[in-house]
Amino acid sequence: MGVSDLSSGDAISFSDINDELGNSSTATLDMKTAGDSFDGINADGVYSITEFYGLSDASPVFSSFAAAGNSSTTGRIDISWGTSGPVNTFLLKRATNSDMDANVASVSTTNDASESDTGLSNTTNDGVYFYQGTLTNTDPNPDVVVNSSVVSATLLPTVTSPSATANTGIGGRIDLAWTNNGTITQVLVKRATNSGMSAGLATILTDTSAAFATTFADTGQTGQKYYQVHITNATGTTLSSVVNATATSAIARTIEQNLNWGADGETNEDIKGWATSELILCVEDTNSATEPSFGSDAEGAEIASTTTYALTTTSGGWNNGSVAKLQSDGTTAFNGGTRFFRNDTDSEILQIATNGVISNTISYTPVALVLSEVSKTTSQVVVRATGDTRVAKTLKFYKDGSLIATKTDHTKGSSGNTSVTYDYTFTGLASSTAFAFKVNSSNAEASSGTDSNTLSVTTSGGATNWSSVPADFNLHLTGDNTSSDELLSGALTINLANGTGNTTISCEQPSGTPALQVAVSTSSDPGSGGSFATSQTVAAATTYHLRFKLVEGGNNISLSAVDRTITFTNNSVSNTALQISCRIINVGR
Repeated sequence: MGVSDLSSGDAISFSDINDELGNSSTATLDMKTAGDSFDGINADGVYSITEFYGLSDASPVFSSFAAAGNSSTTGRIDISWGTSGPVNTFLLKRATNSDMDANVASVSTTNDASESDTGLSNTTNDGVYFYQGTLTNTDPNPDVVVNSSVVSATLLPTVTSPSATANTGIGGRIDLAWTNNGTITQVLVKRATNSGMSAGLATILTDTSAAFATTFADTGQTGQKYYQVHITNATGTTLSSVVNATATSAIARTIEQNLNWGADGETNEDIKGWATSELILCVEDTNSATEPSFGSDAEGAEIASTTTYALTTTSGGWNNGSVAKLQSDGTTAFNGGTRFFRNDTDSEILQIATNGVISNTISYTPVALVLSEVSKTTSQVVVRATGDTRVAKTLKFYKDGSLIATKTDHTKGSSGNTSVTYDYTFTGLASSTAFAFKVNSSNAEASSGTDSNTLSVTTSGGATNWSSVPADFNLHLTGDNTSSDELLSGALTINLANGTGNTTISCEQPSGTPALQVAVSTSSDPGSGGSFATSQTVAAATTYHLRFKLVEGGNNISLSAVDRTITFTNNSVSNTALQISCRIINVGR
């Protein structure tokens, strides 16, 4: 058995040494020669028995030890070292202080000259970490332990939560915000006109102060802009993600001096900023006031004739409840003195109080009214215009594209005039003819006006034909006091195709002495000479021609708007009343 086969503490015999050297076990042994033949024995000419076991009490040595934050990867620190001498164990540890006793963690136990410590956070100790290595030679007793020096390294800084938001209170301004993380030496903010941050690139903020910026207001901008934050320390520079926003217009609401208005029905020639006094008279004057000028701005100085004020609002528009602010700072309320002003930017009339609160906001361009049918006859159609008429000075009614009438007698100038109705009658129309009607709202500001919907109506014909008995028939006869004793409807044709038995046609009677009667004929229109009665019995599955007559009985009463229900009773369907819906207006005599 040779020496290499022995364990520490085993006895070594001369025979073991000879075996190791390849000699016979009884060969004469020269100890110096034997010592020179073993690796690891000191070449000092002096040999100890421990050297024959391959043991050494020499101290390991760190020839180098360094750490540095990675300049291209966030959250990473690279550590490198060199060693010499006998090393049995190795430990690389990390801490957050130079005494290596705070938040201590083992990084590596492999003595491979380098290690990358990843996943580190800039929110811990501002991204600064400390490292130390430990070497141990465990062969002698006691062990030999050697520590490296303590070194520190700093992570790349990071930028989180970048944002860009268009300021709705101050036109042309984009507000930027972000969060700085880690140790910082400089913050840059760059703006561009493309997402690749290459077109129109400009540095808009350079901050090397101790309290590094986390917000920035970029003013005077138009359109869409892109932004990126660059954050730097000794390790390197990190770029945020690219954010963008589209600036709102730097809206200028120019207020002219001597801006007056007239009370309803009053003409004021000293109106400035309005199209004409006509438009003012269409707006409710809640103050009934006439001022030589509109007063003072927020600082109390009188606004000169050459001064204009660019205004904005807290919500970005002139909506009710908004507060008018000076565009210059976006915070100072404008003193409007509770007067009406014209805003050309938004095409609106508005009233601004002393504290800047805006109310009575209304567009000074008339809105489109809704046109609907009220009634029709063979020669006329009644239409109804409905909607907001507060600034509609004139209503123009059109038939088939031709102007028929211009009206100015509608309700206007009131804050409540948002659902006004106005009826107009088109007369002299051909019967059984389709017409296209519309109404246009206009004023001096919008002389061409705003059109309503186009309403298509077909006038009534001389006769109404039904193919079968419908559900509900309302007969509407209109007339006035005349010497005539009767009103006669137009001819109606009905086919009782849905019945199998006789049908009774019964006329509901009006109050008083007039009588509503019906005449029927299977051959032709019974006309005025037909056999009229308050009820008629007709056969099933037969076509009948009907006329209805309202007889005054010689009392010469008013026959205006007489409505009656005609009931068709078909015996074959359990005497159920089958009624239809129809209206006959302005019948002949």
